[in-house]
Amino acid sequence: MKSEGSTLHPLREESGTSALVYEASRPGQEGGIIRFGPGGVDTKKQVLLHPQSARPTEHAMLAGRLAYVNGRIVITPSIVSGKDTEREARMISFAPENP
Repeated sequence: MKSEGSTLHPLREESGTSALVYEASRPGQEGGIIRFGPGGVDTKKQVLLHPQSARPTEHAMLAGRLAYVNGRIVITPSIVSGKDTEREARMISFAPENP
């Protein structure tokens, strides 16, 4: 799902009233977890903002597979070249400082 240049990936619903969504990083913006309440986009709230230093690695993964458990998101790449000469991240994970 795309929204204003962002790519959104639903993670799960919460209490039947809101949804947690992964917002993929893009050039100029870090990725993160956001919450949408029953009012839709007008209720968007940042839950977790990923560090700026991780943006290039996170963006290169193209959000292949996502897992979200206990406030931690794990992202794996959509493709892996298999070339030993290329340095590719196989997984990246983010969690809040105080879960």
